Amino acid sequence: MAFDISKNKRNRDLEEQGTWFEYGDGVSFLVARKNNQKYKGFISKKYRENERLVSSLSHTEQADKVSEKIMLEATAVYLLLGWKGVVDGGKEIKYSPGVAMKVLEDHDELRADIEAYAENRDNYLSERQAEDADNLKK
Repeated sequence: MAFDISKNKRNRDLEEQGTWFEYGDGVSFLVARKNNQKYKGFISKKYRENERLVSSLSHTEQADKVSEKIMLEATAVYLLLGWKGVVDGGKEIKYSPGVAMKVLEDHDELRADIEAYAENRDNYLSERQAEDADNLKK
């Protein structure tokens, strides 16, 4: 069996700009790939800024809180890029990183689903773009 390099190519534009994650009931989230440069750069910068605290054995609870805040902000700003169909008490709310942080903080299962989607390489392949375009035409 041969490895065909013309198939399953990653699409760097999709990784950065995101693809739509259909969550159900008319709700979808625009999600960038977890290994995109902005996400990785933010995580690296924040951990360098907080290196002593995060690696400290004597401040474990505080270190956990800082780590959690960094990961929450990284997900809200660099993975979750937009949404459709998100409402608060029936009223549609616009995406913003600040609102996304609050939503993801209050809905950890949604955050886990978005992070899982962002880790799946198949969601960001060149073929995916063609499939999405065909689906939009239907």
